[in-house]
Amino acid sequence: MPNKTSFFNQSGLTGTSYTVTAFETMVGEALNYMRVNAAEDTIEFRTPAEARVDLGLEIGVDVEAYDATILKDADIGSTVQAYDATLQSISALGTAADKIMYTTGVDTWAETALTAFARTLLDDTTASAARTTLGLGTAAVVDTGTTSGTVPLLNADGGVRLDWTDDGAGLGPLLILDRSSATPAVNDLIGGIQWVGKNSAAADKEAAMIYGKWLDVTSGSEDVLMTFRNIVAGSPTNQLEMADGVRLGLPTGSYMGSGSLNAANGLYVNSSPVVVQNADGGATFTDTDTGSAVGPIIDLFRDSSSPANFDLLGEITYSGKNSAAATKNYVIEYVQALDVTSGSEDGRWVLYTFAGGTGATRLDVRAGLSVGVPTGGDKGAGTINAAGDIYVNEKPVVTYSSSTQQFVTLNYSNDTAGEGPGLLLRRDSASPAANDLIGVIKFEGDNDVGTVRSYMQMTATIDNPANLNEDGTWRLQVRRGGALNTRMLVRDGIQIGSPTGGDKGSGTINVDTGIYKDNVELPYTNAVQTWTAAQIGEVTTLTDAASIAVDLSLSNNFTVTLAGNRTLANPTNAVAGQSGLITVVQDATGSRTLAYGANYEFPGGVAPTLTTAANATDTLSYYVKSPTEILVTASVNWS
Repeated sequence: MPNKTSFFNQSGLTGTSYTVTAFETMVGEALNYMRVNAAEDTIEFRTPAEARVDLGLEIGVDVEAYDATILKDADIGSTVQAYDATLQSISALGTAADKIMYTTGVDTWAETALTAFARTLLDDTTASAARTTLGLGTAAVVDTGTTSGTVPLLNADGGVRLDWTDDGAGLGPLLILDRSSATPAVNDLIGGIQWVGKNSAAADKEAAMIYGKWLDVTSGSEDVLMTFRNIVAGSPTNQLEMADGVRLGLPTGSYMGSGSLNAANGLYVNSSPVVVQNADGGATFTDTDTGSAVGPIIDLFRDSSSPANFDLLGEITYSGKNSAAATKNYVIEYVQALDVTSGSEDGRWVLYTFAGGTGATRLDVRAGLSVGVPTGGDKGAGTINAAGDIYVNEKPVVTYSSSTQQFVTLNYSNDTAGEGPGLLLRRDSASPAANDLIGVIKFEGDNDVGTVRSYMQMTATIDNPANLNEDGTWRLQVRRGGALNTRMLVRDGIQIGSPTGGDKGSGTINVDTGIYKDNVELPYTNAVQTWTAAQIGEVTTLTDAASIAVDLSLSNNFTVTLAGNRTLANPTNAVAGQSGLITVVQDATGSRTLAYGANYEFPGGVAPTLTTAANATDTLSYYVKSPTEILVTASVNWS
């Protein structure tokens, strides 16, 4: 179509026309500039200027002049960004310092603070670097728990529990307060434990505190003061101080020396005074116990500037009225210094009682105990020398034989089928504790230079004194080569010598060297053995089933007869290093197949094909590489 004129002529339209160079230009301008002439029933084409006059528009007044920079529909999504809800939401955000934007929903954004510190954390590339930025120590990568090597957590009661699983005789759980000061000084507070609670005004108040501080930091002669204080009438009050001795309250004077107690007031038990200074300057000791237990204890000290042998150090006299209202001595205790030489002091305690109005020595204790006034006097430490016999219920229980072989016989006159005589060693402790020595039986004799040695002894100690859970240990010690060592120890099981692993449990024997039979040492599972006779491994028959179970703890060698197509299940109790043989036999029918569990591995990854002939025999040699890797090779068609 060469021009607009011919286009409209062909369409039966008449009117003003002009030439164009392209169909597209003609169509565009035709739409912009054509007008219907109703009078002539024609379509007229108008120039742009004529069209503006027709519409009453003036450039620069009613419409803008043409501008190539004005946005067109075609530009949207091409040269400029189309409308987007996300960008619209972002455009509404402010642009202040230290802010970061984040989504709050679909196409909705908000902003929040991003501090300079947060940016230093965000630029860390590793967890270790982040912990360093946060100032976290090694506890940040330690598990929580209540055992060694863990960080304790508060329990349901708001406290911390420390557990210790060591079954030995060492320390239990330990709380260490370590003031690692480079310049320690006197009166430095080393550490303390403080108890704080709310009062009625909801204010935090110290209820009690234990703390320690240095009195002397000189190496080798360090001294420490431990103080326990609690709140009394609103004020913290020192109740107990320990340094070179113990002070209760705030008594006159300082510490009176190791093992001493200096109290500000009297000592009480169950609200009753046990030591009170009386009006005469002496001390009254009170014990309100109505039982037969020991009464008050008195320390009698003779502070002599020139002590001498046989000095009377002190005497306690028990006196009372007789029937004639006269005061009489009934019992006297006295102590003499037999030898006052420094480093080799000897003492003597005598119990003197009255019988029939006449007093006599009944007990005389030096190194040993003399009953009455026996021949030979004191026989040395641990001995009793009695002038008479030892009786129970008027019957002698210990009889001494003066024959060539001296011995003591324990007599028991019960004619029933019960026990015979027994020797009971009982430690009657009010506060039994683990490792308490209950008793010892010794076998002693002289050596070749006249020194008394214990050649053998039996001891019993407490492992656990808990009620209904008591544990004990019995030891047999024998001297060899001059040293007295434990040769046998019995707890749940028996230990011979000092074996590794200690007690192995009830019914076991753990030895440290060897067990022999007829001078031949029995073998061990953890040592190389040389066998001088045949060793035969038991063959365990497996139960034939669709899935054949194999328990490797039962044997090394197994056999099974297949009565159908089967699967050899993964073995249980597989331990690395075990090896053996599994014999697989076809039944009288034959043609039985055998599949294998996933833990079995074969050369080249290919499971063997078993012989299918009736009554055929194949073998599977196995080696346990790991509990889940059983290496197997097959030998088939044995005949």
